[in-house]
Amino acid sequence: MSKLCKTVPLERVREIKLYVNTGKLSLPEIVAREAPDMAINAAYFNGLWRAEGHVKADGTVIASEKWGAWGYAWDKGPDIRMAQLPDGEARNYLSCLDLVNPWDGPEAKLDYDKRAIGGLRGRSAIGLGPGGLTVLCTGDGSADAMTPEKCRELMLAEGCETALELDSGSSCNCYMGGKYILGGRLVVHTLLLIWLEPPNPLWRVQVGAFGMKSNAEAYRDKLRAAGYPAFVTEVSCDDRT
Repeated sequence: MSKLCKTVPLERVREIKLYVNTGKLSLPEIVAREAPDMAINAAYFNGLWRAEGHVKADGTVIASEKWGAWGYAWDKGPDIRMAQLPDGEARNYLSCLDLVNPWDGPEAKLDYDKRAIGGLRGRSAIGLGPGGLTVLCTGDGSADAMTPEKCRELMLAEGCETALELDSGSSCNCYMGGKYILGGRLVVHTLLLIWLEPPNPLWRVQVGAFGMKSNAEAYRDKLRAAGYPAFVTEVSCDDRT
């Protein structure tokens, strides 16, 4: 598995936690402990095991710079938004490479250190659009490795109106839908852990049973003409008892 991508409506997002990995655990160990629905590596960090950029986790600033930056800020999770950081009011925020921000738009030239984060690498990113929150991760050294520009292109194709590339390359670690992408750097400094509300159950009502398929289809068409999304399902005698 070298690519994972999912978009979830914000109303299904229960909580987003910026997890500071003080215990230096691997992603599978963190998933086993915290049981998130999705998880992805987050902030840049250096060889001294310190986060870089603007990073605030549960009210505590763990990294700051003298300059401002675009990034995502939130309190609980469903309220996540792109903002100029540092944001003194938000309980959580994170900056990395903004792929699309509200000021420059989707066509702006990306400004980044080509040597440090350019070229074909695994990419981790999150974004927001009408469909909700998008989480993307591709494996480093895989056929899905890409440039930041290509990463932006994919996030735009997913409907994102703002997007943030996270720490990438060998740091790409992701979990969603029971599947993992694990980078060459198995232990990363911070991760985004995302918990979702369960989807609403779907209830169906049977409105008839017919011995002939043509009669069932005729009644289905009558219901459809009345505006109901009717369908025909074949069942065995055992299914009807």
